[in-house]
Amino acid sequence: MSNEIINYEEHTSFINQTIDLEDRLAPNDFLKVKLSDSTESNFVEFQLPKQSVDLYFKTLEIEKSINALKHVYAITAIKNLLKKNHFLQLNLDYSNKLINEEEFEREIDDNPDRFIIEMTSNDSVLDLYVISELIEKIGNQFTIDEVSELFSIDTESLHRVISKLISR
Repeated sequence: MSNEIINYEEHTSFINQTIDLEDRLAPNDFLKVKLSDSTESNFVEFQLPKQSVDLYFKTLEIEKSINALKHVYAITAIKNLLKKNHFLQLNLDYSNKLINEEEFEREIDDNPDRFIIEMTSNDSVLDLYVISELIEKIGNQFTIDEVSELFSIDTESLHRVISKLISR
């Protein structure tokens, strides 16, 4: 059993340092930990079984992945809303005869990143979970087409993932 005492001033330091120690611990070992403030006058000591440490790190990695995906999809949604807004403005200019059809098409051809929403194929259940959480926080009901457009995932992929979940 490992009796190594490690002093950490904050939780994140504990996480980073424990990863380095993980390889030195046998599966049934315990990691003795001391968490303290900078003066070391306030502290707590405890032991963690290596299995708990392993599970803790796996949970942290999943949480980091989910948070990273949320960030990516939130940014994608904002960018896609801006693209849609730019397109609607261009279409309005065309409808109001402020630009002709040739100018309309040229603007789109010359600036596709400003107007065109790229779709990707994605069959990830985790991604659908993240998108569902974002939609729930938005507090609105969306059609599959709207979700597809908002998050740049083609509708066929969304249908496949939903089918996977339903068949479980």
